[in-house]
Amino acid sequence: MLLCTDGRISEILVRGEYFGSLLIKKRIRGMIQPIVFDIKGDVFRSLKNQTEYQEGDKIRIWFFPICRKHNDRYYTNLAVEKVQMLEKGKNNLFRQGADLVDTETGEVFE
Repeated sequence: MLLCTDGRISEILVRGEYFGSLLIKKRIRGMIQPIVFDIKGDVFRSLKNQTEYQEGDKIRIWFFPICRKHNDRYYTNLAVEKVQMLEKGKNNLFRQGADLVDTETGEVFE
């Protein structure tokens, strides 16, 4: 099952030579929620080298959930299949301490 969501890149986390994580923050029911995706392959290389994508860029992500059971607990990872650029980061994004803030919407991307 392939799912899709839009959001702004908050952070690109390199976890190893061939894989990493992509953190976006979305406003869900009035609250900013972090969503972390597992990335690898061509998508990881373009994010790692920051050749195409950078913090603040608005992207559309196609992903599929992977669920595993360990010690009677379930763990779900979101594996990225494809990333599409919707809008390059605007000049209205600025750093306020450790947070990235959008001056148009007031959205805070920690």
